[in-house]
Amino acid sequence: MANVHHEAAVRHYIKALILFRNRLEEEMDKQSPRSLFIVSLLLITFELLQGDMKSADSLITRSITLLKHALKLHRQEGLAQQIQAPRPLEDDMEDMEHLLPLISIMGGYTPFLLSQSSNIQLWDTTCGMDLPHAGQSSISKLDIQWNKFHALAVAFIGATMNFQTLPLPQQRETEQQKTLLLAQLRVWQTEFDSWCGAGKTCVEPAHMRTLQIMQIQHQTLLICVSCCLDATDMMYDDFEAEFHVLLTRCVKYLRESRPTYLFTLSTSILSALLVVVNRCRVHNIRMMAAGIIRQIQWREGAWEPALMLNGKLGGVLMEERSRNEDGFVPSDCRWFWAATEWEVGRKQLIATYARAAPDASGQPVNKTLVLDTDKIIDVCSDIGCRLDHDIEHLDLLSGTR
Repeated sequence: MANVHHEAAVRHYIKALILFRNRLEEEMDKQSPRSLFIVSLLLITFELLQGDMKSADSLITRSITLLKHALKLHRQEGLAQQIQAPRPLEDDMEDMEHLLPLISIMGGYTPFLLSQSSNIQLWDTTCGMDLPHAGQSSISKLDIQWNKFHALAVAFIGATMNFQTLPLPQQRETEQQKTLLLAQLRVWQTEFDSWCGAGKTCVEPAHMRTLQIMQIQHQTLLICVSCCLDATDMMYDDFEAEFHVLLTRCVKYLRESRPTYLFTLSTSILSALLVVVNRCRVHNIRMMAAGIIRQIQWREGAWEPALMLNGKLGGVLMEERSRNEDGFVPSDCRWFWAATEWEVGRKQLIATYARAAPDASGQPVNKTLVLDTDKIIDVCSDIGCRLDHDIEHLDLLSGTR
């Protein structure tokens, strides 16, 4: 805070927002779904920008509860009897309804929005999803359709985290759904290829950037859906070529159209690059992705680049220290970032990591690292790597460990 007057102004502003939010909830029956949706996004955005993750977490959950009848992805058990009247045209939310589920789902992949990891069960990943029709009339319409599919697929990946504990019949259903999603991703690939083939002649630059983001998200889903049922994380090793393609597309996007915004509720390349850092065990590819994230100036919802990168690099550091003579990371040395505690006064992040493989008795294995929030972990210096992982050397470094 600049001074006591600034502090008082912010305090009154926050109080006004709370009063407004409470009044909105009291009069929700009088509000259109679209109005409730837009105001909810504004309030969530404010809390995220303020860095108040606890309030943002609560707001997201309360907004989902308020709007559950209007969100097609929300599970409808117990809601079927409450037949909703058709929404007026002006209340149609087709172009934006994916945003709230996506904010919740992506927030669940961070240690900052604690309720959202459990909220993953709210989303019905078996609901029908229209596929693109050949010769879709515009990129804008394709983008709306893709955003809904993308949210569903990301929800599916999140819901598979407890796959190993499911009864056998549910495991089979999940495996069938994975097969269906991969088939749908192939249909989307054909559509994207069609647009890219015509891109130089009939697609405007702004729409081409949208298409690039869809392709990056598609490639990320292709990798993650393929591997999400493998509790050991070993299957990701078969996707080195796909990781390289994903990294190349992110580099191309940044070179051609570096975003100028500082905050977005959508996803672009940050989440894709963090997947490369976390899941690709080819040292040069993952460290090049980490280098690109260091250049990113914008936030994607709860995903703040420096904090997310530092948290992921804690697990990467333990993995890189554990490589055997062949450069391989064994299954019992693979880690993912599971939880976080803040030491605000000391500017420290206490990060807990869970090992992909349990111990001999089947119990989870955790480790804790204390991270400096002002200093990104230098993995290469720690392990004695002297290579330059600048993106200019992408082609030279691919395929090497």
